[in-house]
Order: sequence, then structure tokens, then C-alpha cells
Amino acid sequence: MSTESSPFMSFDSFDEMMEFMRRNEQAAQARTLPAQQAIADGEEHWYYRRADSPWTGGDVDIFGHIPSIADSIAKERSYYGDPMDDQERAEFSGVRHGMQDRLSRGYVFGNHFSVVEPNGELGSVHVSSLIPISKEAFEEARAAGWAPGWRGTKVLYTELREFRQYMMSQP
Repeated sequence: MSTESSPFMSFDSFDEMMEFMRRNEQAAQARTLPAQQAIADGEEHWYYRRADSPWTGGDVDIFGHIPSIADSIAKERSYYGDPMDDQERAEFSGVRHGMQDRLSRGYVFGNHFSVVEPNGELGSVHVSSLIPISKEAFEEARAAGWAPGWRGTKVLYTELREFRQYMMSQP
């Protein structure tokens, strides 16, 4: 495996890459708190996370909306014919099972918003990096253009402070 001075990694083999991914997924699962794991219950959720961004030269606040798995599956189903032919039915079945498998492993699919992507960007993220927030806190951040000045975001600030206290109370 090589990273040299690049943010990208290369591997000497497919097996080496898969082993790296397996170890990282296990580490993510091990550090997931119960409140974070609850985000992967298949219901609609909102979250906050802070991530390093090469576009901002530092950390960026990311706010996300995760639709329910039922809504995600229904949306995916809308891309196929009605009725589905055998090929579409097989493809849709594989997609649906893949969505459910990733969710069971702690990966959630949603729309992620920030000053870098103010209109949102679809993608998946592991729940171990997320802080659950309320829809009210999410909307507060949206109103602030995804760049909340912490004084003007009382709901969000309070929820993040409460989550920090929760984290500190975990064994």
C-alpha cells in the first residue's frame, strides 16, 4: 500500500485493498456509540459532522439529511418500468439488497450540505462520524447558509453540547 504525499491510496492487489477496507470498517463499528448506531435504524434522520476539506483549507461543517430506507427504496423503484421485466426485477432486487446490507453495516445514504456544496451532494457515510441533530437544528444551519455562527444557532449549539456530554459519559 502506498499513499506517498497524495490523499489517494494505492494497493498492490485487490485483496490488499479489501483487507484495508475490512479493517477500517471494523474500527468504525468499534467506535460507534449507541446514539450514532441509532441513525442506521432505517428511519429519517438529520446529522452534523466536521470534516477536513481540501477546498476550504481546513475543517468544514457538514449537515446531512438521511431519508428513510423505505423512501430510498421507493425512489430507486421509480427508475424502473411498471411492470418490471425480469432483467429490471433482478437489478432492482440487487440494488435493494445492497442498500439494506450497507445500512446494516452502519453506512447511511443521504444528501450532505456545506458551504462547499450548498445545494447538497448525494453520498454515503458511516454513522461513526455523525452527530445526530434535530430537523430544527438542521433547518437552523440551512438558514445560516451552512456556515453557522455558533452564537446564532442556539438549537444546534445546544444539541452539539449535549452530544459532547453524552460522549463523555460513555465507557
